[in-house]
Amino acid sequence: MAALTTSKQTPIRGDFRVKTFPLKTNAKVYAGGFACIETSSGYLVDATDTAGLKVVGIVIGEGQYGTPTFGAYDATGLASGAIQVPVAYECEARVVGSSLAQTSVGANLEVSDNQTLVGSSTNHVKAGKCIEYISATECVIFVPGLSDLS
Repeated sequence: MAALTTSKQTPIRGDFRVKTFPLKTNAKVYAGGFACIETSSGYLVDATDTAGLKVVGIVIGEGQYGTPTFGAYDATGLASGAIQVPVAYECEARVVGSSLAQTSVGANLEVSDNQTLVGSSTNHVKAGKCIEYISATECVIFVPGLSDLS
């Protein structure tokens, strides 16, 4: 799958926790997509397979009305922290993947882009553990947020 360029509904089942994070200047994140803390700045950014990122969860909410992409939280031209983004964590979510198999169950899955998870990526940005295999392109993961995924 390609990275999100608009919001999507990512099914989250059961109870979950929500925390808001300050968005980095010029960053854009999409409801239904994964978001990360950039460790060098401490601000929220879109999830990518980039060194120095830690997944905090799945962006929720409706984004900003009046922006070119409804469902996006967009800090283009704004100071870091000007926008607070709600993120769901400690949850089970049905997500998109690539090259998944029944043997993925119990394994950490890593970010390929803001909606796609893989078994192994270049920079090993961990998103969560696969808890249910659905197909080669879909599974349910437990998203712990900033918890250790070792």
